[in-house]
Amino acid sequence: MNVKAFFDNYIKAFDAFDPEAIADLYHYPSLLSSMDSNDALVDRVEAIRNFRRICDSHRRMGYHTAVMLHSDRKTLTENLAVVTVRWRFENESGKDLAQFDCTYTLADHGNGIGILCAVVHG
Repeated sequence: MNVKAFFDNYIKAFDAFDPEAIADLYHYPSLLSSMDSNDALVDRVEAIRNFRRICDSHRRMGYHTAVMLHSDRKTLTENLAVVTVRWRFENESGKDLAQFDCTYTLADHGNGIGILCAVVHG
């Protein structure tokens, strides 16, 4: 599993405010949870709707890019991993907008890595 390349694509999709590209990086069904909400993404259409809302929120906060400050990977099997990432959101001038952790359960069942579950915390 090339987790680094996966997260590089994840950052590019968010930086482009592209809900369809973000949705392409998830398996279905999947779960997305934070202290504000729990979302069951039953299919790609539902995910695009959800990520459109998140992209709009990022635009309003002045998001320009995400920086992966730290990551911790636990390999479960050759095609399953749990990865916790410490993210920093920056605006266009590099100012720190937010920092948080997210734990991802990743799977590759032959069609590339996808997120099964993402839990925002910290």
